[in-house]
Amino acid sequence: MTYLSTAWYFTTTPANGNGWGNPNNTNDGFIQYYLTSSPTVTGGWQPGYTQFQLGVVGGDGDTGDSGRFWPTSVPGGGAANISRGSFVDFNLDLSANFASAATLNGTTNWYETTAMPSSMSGTLTGIFQNDQAVDTSINGFYRFSYTVTGPGSWAADNVATWNDDTNNIPPASLWAAPAAVVPPTVVAPVPGLGPMALLGLSLLLGLMVAVRQNRHA
Repeated sequence: MTYLSTAWYFTTTPANGNGWGNPNNTNDGFIQYYLTSSPTVTGGWQPGYTQFQLGVVGGDGDTGDSGRFWPTSVPGGGAANISRGSFVDFNLDLSANFASAATLNGTTNWYETTAMPSSMSGTLTGIFQNDQAVDTSINGFYRFSYTVTGPGSWAADNVATWNDDTNNIPPASLWAAPAAVVPPTVVAPVPGLGPMALLGLSLLLGLMVAVRQNRHA
């Protein structure tokens, strides 16, 4: 499963519901990619286990009618239902660095860390097709190019949480892959990490890699 989304659901006021007061809880700038089948995923830990490289190449990204991308021509982003569509092309290239090396999990035999990256860089590019029927004037293809930067996010900086119907959960991170690989190779999903095994490599920023828009058309 591959899932990447703007972290709209964090809030500093849990009693008011997920997303309350979150500046990212808006259609303006919103992106959501969800695909239950696996795209091409490459990468893993580099020698020394302090750098994680990840590449994802895929398309579609509309499982359950979940594909979303803000219509850039609409002031303020407009209503949520005008951002529907599907991803024709999707490419993530990411490099994350950590202050301490990942350690071996004796159960999975994968190297893991739950630390937040000390630095992160990369790109997120692709093409989105807006095909919703609410406002057909904005139907069409949108090419996007984002830069990925870190550390830091609104959720982490403001000690925000989201509620899973049981607990208020803060931003978290899980990075896992087999032994260091050079050059990067295709890897399999982590066993037993459940539905939030993001990008098939347990890049569990379920909480969101901070993405900043660089260019759109």
